[in-house]
Amino acid sequence: VPRTAEDILPKIDDYIVYEVDQQIQGCGALHILREGFAELAAIAVEKEAASKGAGSRIVKTLLTRAKLAGVKKVYLLTTQASDWFLQLGFKFGSVSDLPESAQTRYNKQRNSKVMILEF
Repeated sequence: VPRTAEDILPKIDDYIVYEVDQQIQGCGALHILREGFAELAAIAVEKEAASKGAGSRIVKTLLTRAKLAGVKKVYLLTTQASDWFLQLGFKFGSVSDLPESAQTRYNKQRNSKVMILEF
């Protein structure tokens, strides 16, 4: 999903950047919600870095943040990487498994798969 600076800036502290030799290789965000949920979002990794495990490191770092914050469930929406997220411990869910705030924002036209990880 494309994001503008205006989209990112209010939640800038939710984002992490993965870099090697001062070169950005990937990023990701964890948006913690009030309902005991957190959303894993904006996972993006350069192709070469992906083959070296950068994406897994980003996700695992964000999941550690979620655990430390007392989050009980992490969800994500994906159109392309469900197999990869299954390998990281996520399971398929449905829109009804999302917190109410996310259910109302769910874009049916994108047909994203809902994935959930419970701690």
